[in-house]
Amino acid sequence: MHHRYLIPTLYIIPHGYTAELALPWNKIAKLLVAQTCELQLEWTKTNNGQVVESDVIEVQFKDGVVGQGTPWALNWESSFRSTPHEPDFVEVSISSIDSEFVFGTNLPVGSYLALSRADSRMVLSDGALRFASPPVIKQIEEFGRYVDAYPVCRLDRESNHCDSIGFVNPYAKEILATVMRRDGHAIRGVRVAPASARIVNLDGLLKPDEERYLGPVQVTAKNRIITFTMKHPWGRLDQLSHCEHMDPFRGEPTHIPLALHMRRMLGAMA
Repeated sequence: MHHRYLIPTLYIIPHGYTAELALPWNKIAKLLVAQTCELQLEWTKTNNGQVVESDVIEVQFKDGVVGQGTPWALNWESSFRSTPHEPDFVEVSISSIDSEFVFGTNLPVGSYLALSRADSRMVLSDGALRFASPPVIKQIEEFGRYVDAYPVCRLDRESNHCDSIGFVNPYAKEILATVMRRDGHAIRGVRVAPASARIVNLDGLLKPDEERYLGPVQVTAKNRIITFTMKHPWGRLDQLSHCEHMDPFRGEPTHIPLALHMRRMLGAMA
């Protein structure tokens, strides 16, 4: 099956950070079934329901080679609307200008966003698909809810280590989420407005008499929401050491019976 576009990818830009996204056109060329074509690269930077910056760039391919003058990276700074707990997010999409079916797949090439600031280390952050993720579709069909999971949350006052979760809601309706640890203690009622991003510090998962928690956390919501896990010193969102999208809990079977596996192996050998 051929496609007119690649699925848009979303990235979060924490407050105070600059961001650079590499554009691997040599890898994108391998997705093309039409080696000579015109593409459109479109991006928007959004904060609290408002598009604060955007651009559309025409990209020419001839015989599988990208045209001269095409940018190989995109650069952003956090906007004047950004705050530590309400950052910007960016959506990047690539499509055919004339609506021709030029791609052999609609899955985009993975590319990391480099996040940096003068007083902190650089952090690489991967993006998340806006829609059409098969595990998410199957999961909501199976459970009736969206469920994300992260197995290595660490909250430790004494060691000055904390985790936060970045939520991105690119959709038209408000989303209400819950963050829960394995014993059921939770941060409930996390509201993320339409076309907005929000960062929630997980120190609220500690009970009053606790100094540390090490274990999994789970995010649930009635509708799909994009989530990123962030690691940083206690109370210092400006000193990130990790920013990566979380993984949806799989609703489909992740194993098959041994007898069925053996039958498939024998069938492949026949």
